Amino acid sequence: MSIRTTIRITLYVVTLLDILSCGESGYQQQQFLPVQAKTFHKSCLLGNVDMSSYPDNSLALFDCGKQCMLRDNCRLFCFNSGTMSCDLLECFVSQWFPGVTPSSNTATFKTCYSSWADARDIIRSNMTVSGSPGHQGTLPINAIDGYYCGYAWPKYIFIASSSQPNYLQINFGSVVKVAEVIINHPTNAEYFKSVVVRLGNSSIEANTAIIATLAPGALSGFISIINLPTPVPGQFLHLRSMNTDYFQVNEVQVIRAD
Repeated sequence: MSIRTTIRITLYVVTLLDILSCGESGYQQQQFLPVQAKTFHKSCLLGNVDMSSYPDNSLALFDCGKQCMLRDNCRLFCFNSGTMSCDLLECFVSQWFPGVTPSSNTATFKTCYSSWADARDIIRSNMTVSGSPGHQGTLPINAIDGYYCGYAWPKYIFIASSSQPNYLQINFGSVVKVAEVIINHPTNAEYFKSVVVRLGNSSIEANTAIIATLAPGALSGFISIINLPTPVPGQFLHLRSMNTDYFQVNEVQVIRAD
């Protein structure tokens, strides 16, 4: 079965268009969406910006988002209108992620906005996930827990290193028409290369259609976007690394067709 697939790999290079768009009402903030989570690891914090000089909250909030877009690796910003404080964080957070358990290693913020959030994402942490034996105790479920902070591993990633081609399988629970699959993975290619991505109605990998093959050395960034111009129905998403090196998946999103 042949499926026309477009694969887009991006580093989220920052340009003015990433930050602003001009409509009838003027410039509007883009890309970031509010998330319910408020507590994250302190190790994710990139910095704090004092917004007390701004005349109103809306302008301060807008510029807080712009500061995040202009900061390398910033994927989340949190704004406190009471203190006019803007915190920039390096972590990927879905809209449904509840937040990490508070501890001496975490910080709690007022209101947070994530560039990883997408209301169309069907992935939830209660889905059934299986995979190769995890390296250093990591679990396949970590790839769909809705949260990734590079400094908080191995709890929030899945990494396998068996002598066999490593795999990850996600069961959505029912058939979904999929328009896009987004995979957050390491930038170093030896941890994510020769990956065959399949989608279909069977838990048996060979009985599903290949929707993408990510070739060795093709990855220049840490997010691979598999766009399906013609949505593909399926209940099972399969990822298999066709080599015996490390295989790491930080987070997966699956976007339902409208």
